[in-house]
Parts: sequence; structure tokens; C-alpha cells
Amino acid sequence: MGGSATVHSYGSQAYTRAAPFLTLAQRTEFSRGAALFTLPREDYQDIPVPGHRNIVLHGQFNARSCAECHVRDGRSLAQPGAEPVSPLVLRLSSGDGEESRLRLQADSLAQAPRVALVWSEQSGRYADGTLYMLRAPVLAIADAHAPAASLRAAPSVYGLGLLEAVDDATLQALAGRRVFADLGIHGQLRWLEDDRGQRRIGRFGWKADMPDLRSQVRGALDEELGLALPSEAPSQTATVQVVDDLVAYMRLLGVGARAQTRGAELQRGAAMFERMHCVACHVPVLRTGTKHPVAGLRRQLIHPYSDLLLHDMGIGLMNDASPIGRRWRTPPLWGIGLQSQVAAQAGYLHDGRARNLSEAILWHGGEGQGSRDAFVAAEDAERRALLAFLASL
Repeated sequence: MGGSATVHSYGSQAYTRAAPFLTLAQRTEFSRGAALFTLPREDYQDIPVPGHRNIVLHGQFNARSCAECHVRDGRSLAQPGAEPVSPLVLRLSSGDGEESRLRLQADSLAQAPRVALVWSEQSGRYADGTLYMLRAPVLAIADAHAPAASLRAAPSVYGLGLLEAVDDATLQALAGRRVFADLGIHGQLRWLEDDRGQRRIGRFGWKADMPDLRSQVRGALDEELGLALPSEAPSQTATVQVVDDLVAYMRLLGVGARAQTRGAELQRGAAMFERMHCVACHVPVLRTGTKHPVAGLRRQLIHPYSDLLLHDMGIGLMNDASPIGRRWRTPPLWGIGLQSQVAAQAGYLHDGRARNLSEAILWHGGEGQGSRDAFVAAEDAERRALLAFLASL
């Protein structure tokens, strides 16, 4: 699945293993990053930063550690109802595609926003008459003036180094494909401008709003853990080390091998995955580039089942009326079959509304409508074969 970063790891810790190619120096970095990943936010302020103020805490935050949201390096747990505290966060939209985060926890109760969450349920039937139930979040936020708000679940963090190693030319080629144009499927690049004014392609985050893992890590420390980091000037070696170690941890996590690859049902499921045109967005095979800082991640044939592009997923998953409101980055499917072993209560899709993979498919609209309709029209045995294939990834 992950080329040189493939690990044969199963059970509750399946996502936590380092890639097998690590050098001694990389294993040291990985271990330091793993410790920081579980470190309570309060303990970050004890890390000395020579020549500068130490890391300080904001008043509000979403989690007390990285691991609180990314459970054993996998997805966050599904929210049953009531107040949506960690591991879910809220995004407030200005209506023009720009988003800000509403922190759901605070050092004092007086600072904490009042948020109520209920799930609106709706039913439907497959073509064979089998009943299914879906749910969608309904939010009420006191004292938050924004046109729209939506939940965000934490995605898994394994295999990110390989995704970072896919070069821009590959993503541009994927965006330029017209193979599925007659089906209305056309992925888009998310162009961003970095601190130096350079245009970058976004590839991380539900909206592809982060160009690399360093940006992702710094953003998460600030916005999720509520940590005020000093600048990364060369003299601030301790701060740079914190970010470096967390980035190394993200880059060097391995990707689990498929537990099962043979069997008639799996073959039928794989054929259905292609016949339903799931492969249009969930691209099975990519090759990493030649310039990534980690040599072991270069020139690897990987199977992420994603194109890392934005796709219109329909009005059912729309989070605001902006041009990007209906668009979501294709989440990689590799390792998804291990999620039930790591944390069976995990939610799927950007807000955790889907309690299982069937519900995730049924929420597909827009460019995914045809695949969703094919799933609804399929016989029970075909649906089970597709789900068995997904569970094998």
C-alpha cells in the first residue's frame, strides 16, 4: 500500500507504527515526535526556548493533546449528540470560502462558547427495499455571528509523508484529466499563497487548505491546542525542534498492508469499485516524486485511493454558499479497513456524520451522485462485496 513505508501492523495500534526504512536518526526524531503527539498542552510551556519567551497557552482550545482528536493516529470518534466537544471542532464561514475555527474548550468556563448539537435523521431505501438511516448535524451557536458553521472531524494521520512526497506535476496532471468528464467528474487544485507570497498547491485538510505538513503542524498547534509559538527564526532552536519533531512523526508513520487481497467476494467488490467510477476520485495508484526531504519516501508506488483534489460533493455536504462550499478534498481510503480495530466508534466524512462506510457512500452527491446511485441500485450481495473490498484496504 505504502511502498517502502508499508508496515504489517494490525489491532488497536495498527496506525502507530513507523515506516520500516528509518535510520537511527530518523527513529530518534520519530520517537520525540510521538512523545509530543501525546503531550498535554499545558506541558508545552515547560519546553525552554532560548532567547525568547517560552511557548504560551491561549485561553481557548479544542483538545488537550494531538492524540485526543487523532485517536491512535486514526480518525476522531463519532459525536453522539449534546455539546460537540473535542474531538470535533467547529468551522465558522464568512460566506466567501474563508473559514475560521471556533474553539470549543476554554481555560475558564466563562470563555467557553455555548454550542448545542442535535442530529437530524432521515431514512431511505435501497432498490431492493432495504431500509437505511442517515443523520446530519444541526448546530446552534450562542454569540457566534457567522453565516454558516460546520463540524470538522479529525482525519487519520498515517501515510502523510507519502502524500507530501507526491509532486505538484502529478497533481496538476490529475486535475487536467478528462477521462471522466462525460460523467461530470473533474477534480480541482486548491491554490494557496504562502508566507513568502509563493503559490502552492493545497493537499492537506478537508478543504486542501494546507500545502505541506509543516504548515499543518503549526496550524494545529495554534488553532487546536491553543499554543502561541514564537517565530521559527534560527535562534529559536527549541521551537523549531518541536515543530521538526512533530513533522517527522507525521512524515514517518507507516501505512498498513492489506490484511487480505484474495477471494471471490473481494474481487467482485474491486470490480464494483471500478464499475461505479469510485476510481475517478479515489485514484488507486500514485507515484511519489524525487525531491522530498526524506529519501525513503521518494520514487514510491503507493495506493492511497485519492487524487488529493477538490470535488463537488453536492448540496447535502455543503457547508456554506461560497464557490468552495460544496467542494471537499478526496480523503485517502488506504488503511480504512483497519479503523474498526483501532477505534470502532470513529465517524466518517468531514463532520463524522457517517457512522459506517455505507452511510459515507450514501451521502455522496454532486460529482459522486452517480456512484451513490449505483450503490443504491445494487443488490445486497454486491453492496456487501464492495464493503468487503473497502474493509480490505
